[in-house]
Amino acid sequence: MTEGRTISHGPRQQRAIETRRRLLDAGRDAFGRLGHDGVNLARDVLAPAGVSVGSFYHQFGDKTDLLLAVMADSIERRRDWMLRSIALEPASAPPTRLVWATCDALFASVDMPEHGWRLQIRERSNVDPRVREQVLAGRSQWRRELATLLRRWGVDEQLLDSTATMFVALGTGLATLYLDVEPEQRAQARVELTEQAAAFVSAALAGHA
Repeated sequence: MTEGRTISHGPRQQRAIETRRRLLDAGRDAFGRLGHDGVNLARDVLAPAGVSVGSFYHQFGDKTDLLLAVMADSIERRRDWMLRSIALEPASAPPTRLVWATCDALFASVDMPEHGWRLQIRERSNVDPRVREQVLAGRSQWRRELATLLRRWGVDEQLLDSTATMFVALGTGLATLYLDVEPEQRAQARVELTEQAAAFVSAALAGHA
């Protein structure tokens, strides 16, 4: 049993954990800039990470395995960040306030490379079955999380799935628009896009009332 005890890693295991983290960080940057097909494993991942070919294949079967791990890691980081941010709002907060909080967390996550938005958007068109499955799994996870929020807003149970699907599409679209904005213009873009999203969501929810 390990309950109640701190688990410590030996030097070899700790090195393996650090190696994996370096590969994930280098892979997130490379795949985000170049896409799966444009990445040269040795040049774009192993060299920046300072990892040998042999060490890479102790961690991953191929370049696509690394991409899948990067995507899963980024989705989890993004999910934790956004849900923590939204959870700070009181349960009595009106829908418009929750939209503002959600958009603020969304745009903040786009500005954080470790949350992998550019990678996620780029790989939506990847036809590899493994990558496609990962993209769809992440989308399904977000639908479930959004359905929980929509219940809080009083959306009819029969409309939860379809409404959550539309909101996932809205969030992806907002992230895509925001990524196209020059960094020096993003502060204004955050305000404008959030205002537009709040107006849209308020009208949509009013139709379900």
